[in-house]
Amino acid sequence: MSEIKERLDKVRALIQESEFLEGKGLSNEVNIRIFCYEPENEMVVRHFVNQLETDQSLDCHLIVCNLYKTFLSICDDMDITDAIPDMEEADGSAYLLEQLNSAIGNGEFIDKIQYEPHEPGDVLMLRCGRGVPVYENPYVIGSLATVFFGCSDFGYVSG
Repeated sequence: MSEIKERLDKVRALIQESEFLEGKGLSNEVNIRIFCYEPENEMVVRHFVNQLETDQSLDCHLIVCNLYKTFLSICDDMDITDAIPDMEEADGSAYLLEQLNSAIGNGEFIDKIQYEPHEPGDVLMLRCGRGVPVYENPYVIGSLATVFFGCSDFGYVSG
């Protein structure tokens, strides 16, 4: 347990470093970081993120986006949320996943996550833990990087 807490403390420090916030030191790469952790540490990570969200002393503007909640919101907008359990029961999980992946693409996620204006010191933290199979497509993160270019992006996933 202490290893995950030490790693999370490093995240807190990293997202406040001026080099991170300015996107320096990455050889012109997009400033995306991925924080992997074991599923048994999910509650520790959630607690950490909740603390970060309310921490007024951070030297950055933290924007937390839960991709699972974003996905559910997209399903609500498409008026398909209530039909999902029946489709899974009738046609199976693999078919449901295939249908969801064909119906919900990068654009839908970006439209939900997009905000203006992007300001120096913004840190977009993406939470991916719960519904990874639905949006495990690496192009979602790549597309976000394009939209948020110039903003410090920090993503983390469980895995």
